[in-house]
This record gives sequence, structure tokens and C-alpha cells, in this order.
Amino acid sequence: MRFFVAGLASPSPNPRWRLRSPHSSVRSRPRAFTRCVRDFPALFEGHYNLALAELAQEHYPQALAAIDQVQPRSEDESTAHVYLRGKIEAGMGRTQLAQQDLSAAFAKNPRQENYALDLGLIDLETHAYPEAERVFAQGSALNPHSTYLLLGLALAQFLETHPESPAVTALSSFGGPSDRIEE
Repeated sequence: MRFFVAGLASPSPNPRWRLRSPHSSVRSRPRAFTRCVRDFPALFEGHYNLALAELAQEHYPQALAAIDQVQPRSEDESTAHVYLRGKIEAGMGRTQLAQQDLSAAFAKNPRQENYALDLGLIDLETHAYPEAERVFAQGSALNPHSTYLLLGLALAQFLETHPESPAVTALSSFGGPSDRIEE
């Protein structure tokens, strides 16, 4: 069963996590965050969560508008802003912009597992295997218990040494970032 993570306002040391089933009113989440943004327009977390909710529903223009309506007030918020823009741009198929934003977020905070993971995946998608290997290796060194980063590292290393392998063909057949495998 898939779960959505809600309640992560910004990449802080003690984020508030809440697991929800996908059956729990996904459509009402953007409305709730829209109200938060309306009532507290300067609150970064409201805009960030609204953008996440829109991104989860693949409403990319709305997600981009939501995150761009607020001015980050701290370095953490600025990094989270750039990271989320990169995620949204990746969803829109703007790979080069996504790579730039995800690279900037990763450079500012390489300890964030998701920053390394998302940047490494974009590098794999664009066949930049040495760069993906570097990102996954750095992320794995800082997050040694992350099986996702270790798998990404192994895949980047394999694809770098076997660029014509059936694995490359199989990965290419999935298309762009909007093609997802659902459970």
C-alpha cells in the first residue's frame, strides 16, 4: 500500500511527519492549504504544503505558482524552495531547469537524502551516469543507512560501465518523469 507524507513544512531537523492512506481525501488537501495561504500569506510552510499537494496531484502550474508566491525568509526555506521548484520542473519535463535547481539545493544541503536522491535520478534519466554516481556516493556517505541512495549508486555504477545494457533500454522505456509505476 502506498502512503503520502503530509505535514513536512520544510527540511528542518525535527520535521512533523504524518502518514496517510491515499484514500484519505487527497482532493481536499489543496483546499485546506489554500485556506492556510489565504489566512497566513507570509507563512512559508503553507505555500510549501500547498505546492506539495498540487505536485502530488500533478497540477504542475498550480504547484509552481504556490511555491513562487512566498518569499523564503531563511536559508533553510530558500533551499527548500529551490528543491521543490526542481521537483515541479522535473514533473513538467523541464529537465535542465530541474537539474539546476536540484543541484543548487543539494549543494546547499547535501545531508538531505531526498535532495541527493532526486538529483541522482535526474542524472540517471539524462544518462549523466558519472554525475549520478558522484551524487549518490556523496549522499550515501552522508546517509549511510539509505538503501535508496545505495541502490542509486549501484545502478549508476552499473549503467556507467554498461551503457548499452538491457537495463538502459528497460529504464528508457518508462519515458519521462510523469510515467509512474503504481502498486
